[in-house]
Amino acid sequence: MTTERLNLRTFKLIDRDFLYELDNNKVVNKFRSTDERTMHFCIEQINNWNSRYNNDLLNVYLIELRKTKVPVELIFLVRKDNNRIELGYRILDIHWGRGYCSEACTLLLIEYFKRNNDNVYAETHAENINSIKLLSKLGFKEIEYSWEYNCREFQLEKTQFSM
Repeated sequence: MTTERLNLRTFKLIDRDFLYELDNNKVVNKFRSTDERTMHFCIEQINNWNSRYNNDLLNVYLIELRKTKVPVELIFLVRKDNNRIELGYRILDIHWGRGYCSEACTLLLIEYFKRNNDNVYAETHAENINSIKLLSKLGFKEIEYSWEYNCREFQLEKTQFSM
């Protein structure tokens, strides 16, 4: 899938350095509760995604700049264990503020809603203002707040999303 500026594609093993950089960037992961990742973990993660999702629309994608092929972001649309479809993303901080995440999410949601009517969900840390703004811009509505995890949960219905 492509936009004027971006390519969305599944991860390949050659993307392990990007995933390692993304997973270990303290600014990007400020609101995530994960430890630093090893290169071995990143390789296993890519292999897991590729075997689990098998190039279906519900997948984990690498977002790269179309002209230069520079990777900028990870985005996913996956079915969780509770059978809900969840959207998530992480973008390298050096690429923040350029609209890449919004552009990639919009494309993925357009493709999803062309084929499906199921609601899409997203979660973010309550203090992650940029993520909350993005979800709102995409049409997501807050449906729940978890005091235990300081997390806000959002839902997007097909009718709320303007294609």
